[in-house]
Amino acid sequence: MYLVTRRRQLIPLIELLLAAITISTLLYLIYRHSCERFITANSQYDVYDEELSHAELLVDNIVVLGTADSAYLGSDAATLHREYQIPQTKVNYLSEFRNLDKCPVSSEDVAAIGEAAPCYNKNALLESLSSGGRIGLDSPYHSKSCGMWWYGTQQLCNVLAKYSKVMFVGDDVLENIFGGMMLLIREDAMYGAVRQWHYNSIEDMKCSCETAFKNHDLCQSTRVRSLKDLADYDATLLKCPRAGVQMQMNYLPRYPLDPVEVNRFVMAATKDSDFDRRPIAVIYGHGHGSLFDLGAAARWISSLRDMIHNAIPYDVPIYELFVTPGATGPQVSGLNTLSLGLKASQVFESAMRDWGRDVKMDVLGTWNATVQTSFSADGLHGGLHANLLKAMMVSNWLDLVNNGSG
Repeated sequence: MYLVTRRRQLIPLIELLLAAITISTLLYLIYRHSCERFITANSQYDVYDEELSHAELLVDNIVVLGTADSAYLGSDAATLHREYQIPQTKVNYLSEFRNLDKCPVSSEDVAAIGEAAPCYNKNALLESLSSGGRIGLDSPYHSKSCGMWWYGTQQLCNVLAKYSKVMFVGDDVLENIFGGMMLLIREDAMYGAVRQWHYNSIEDMKCSCETAFKNHDLCQSTRVRSLKDLADYDATLLKCPRAGVQMQMNYLPRYPLDPVEVNRFVMAATKDSDFDRRPIAVIYGHGHGSLFDLGAAARWISSLRDMIHNAIPYDVPIYELFVTPGATGPQVSGLNTLSLGLKASQVFESAMRDWGRDVKMDVLGTWNATVQTSFSADGLHGGLHANLLKAMMVSNWLDLVNNGSG
């Protein structure tokens, strides 16, 4: 009888304990669910919250360079002019350029910008850009992992202002990339790469838009060779009047090197170096000039490199980049297929990237970026879209390499 009475007394206590456990479990599940909803709802703003801390750096669109905590946005405050976010609509960053009615071009067609978080150092940038590609013939280019920035003209001028000199040296493929840089700086889709004031014939007048890039033999004599070309003719053509940078193209396509051309290049690279301690950037381009001969291209670069390093004062930093010539097109045929064909250009780029690692030189591969294009009439030089892309790639490297990020 006593045991029955005790059991009846315990039953309500057990029921009460079970009820308490059940209520506690329900409260915990409700709390956890609400936390997950809060995190999910706010996760899309995580990037924006980080960027808001940089808001005080932007005053009337003036970019403050060299902030300490801007690594996420590309390791330099020159990139802070545009917030990183998943784009809702496409933006043509060339929309304000002159002569778009005569020479239609859109940044949307050149590259997919803003679809990935930006590269935080130059090594990540070079790997991502060299390994990117296109989804379909002539489609916009996509970087592989982290993304590159599309610099507006004033932001590009800020990047160039980090340097006393930006020297391009190489063959006609690199000359086209320099032309893309000039087009971006001049904001002129039709005449950006050429000195139209030097036209002497009806044939010269054809050197505009795509033809300025595709027909090297016709248009070489009309190409812009330096920022000084623009300033000497009309200072209003120069959108970077206060950058204080010497920027020029040095056409040295042959190997062995021509002594006269080399002396001219070394003199340009060392002029006034004693009076300006900002770094110097040298962008090399070779491949077609050496018929994709790795040994010849390596000796060509090494010879120029030795001359520059011996002539520049030891306390002036020198940043160097080799840009591969990219993929050749189906127009290369017959006897040139083995020496200049698609496989040859791919093998050459792979070998040059390995060589660059051995000699501690940055290498930007452009084979993947150009293999699915029909922009080039001869399969070698690329058109306006391809060279605007390469120019913007080089601009991203110039920004990140001179920022203490490796």
